[in-house]
Amino acid sequence: MRLWNIGLSASLVLALMSPAIAQEETPKWMVHADGGLVVIAFQVPDSDDVRFHVDCDIKPKRTRVTLYEEIKRTRVNQPVTIEIANGVEKVSLKGKTATDEMNGYTYAQASGIKLAPFLALLAKPGEVTAIAVTPKAKSDGMKLPDTGRADAVKEFAAKCSLP
Repeated sequence: MRLWNIGLSASLVLALMSPAIAQEETPKWMVHADGGLVVIAFQVPDSDDVRFHVDCDIKPKRTRVTLYEEIKRTRVNQPVTIEIANGVEKVSLKGKTATDEMNGYTYAQASGIKLAPFLALLAKPGEVTAIAVTPKAKSDGMKLPDTGRADAVKEFAAKCSLP
């Protein structure tokens, strides 16, 4: 009987912890600023699990959008287009594929972009989708939810003085 109580207690603890564990793994919109570098990211808080981010490096005046979604059947440095869509509006960003050194998958990066039209699209309400397209393959596509996005975009735009 005592073992049954211990087992039941352990099950209850795990059941109560499950929502907390699941909640910690949910990505959120976040803005980080450190010196001249400002980043808006869709990531799991307090982790290296970043799904999408935009860098604004003020001193060298450099911008970069990264979509961390695997693009199968591609190699490093292939041309890629990151398509960001909000309803019927779409912004296409030209870039190159890169490889994640930790897990080896290929993802998309676009550098030197004009931030204004891109941020205007991200700031609008509604779900945004992002997809990476190469001449021979494309990613599955990622949904970038509305919750918290407009506030994060506003904060990012205020801290990044690049056009």
